[in-house]
Amino acid sequence: MRSAFRVREWFARNRKRCGTWLVLLVLGFVYLLLVEFTPFRLICVFQRLTGLACPGCGISHFFIDLAHFRFADAVRENLAVAVLAPFWAVVLCIRAVRNPACLRKQGVLYNVFTWGTLALVLVFGVLRNLPGFEFLLPLYLQ
Repeated sequence: MRSAFRVREWFARNRKRCGTWLVLLVLGFVYLLLVEFTPFRLICVFQRLTGLACPGCGISHFFIDLAHFRFADAVRENLAVAVLAPFWAVVLCIRAVRNPACLRKQGVLYNVFTWGTLALVLVFGVLRNLPGFEFLLPLYLQ
């Protein structure tokens, strides 16, 4: 009984955040349905203009493959997201439940994760466009 009260209390405190996540989840599901049943696809403007793959190229395919439980294909679509997503999921869950000072904005671990993610994504974006690293490109660009 006590834990149910805590869950309700947490949802009451985080109503706006939960609503935002719910809207994003619904929009992602709608996009998945559009991709599955229509020819509609979002294009990468960076890739169209430069011919190079940006660090985000393959994220849509990543989530579509995850929705179909094709985990190996998902990892091959965008390795950076496959590596970073579990870490950020753990960080965000800990922050949502306990909210320690080190994971709040401007907290030490939060800054380490944020700047580390940025550095990894930038290195990944450069590497995936160099000769010899074609395996980092999304499957549709290989």
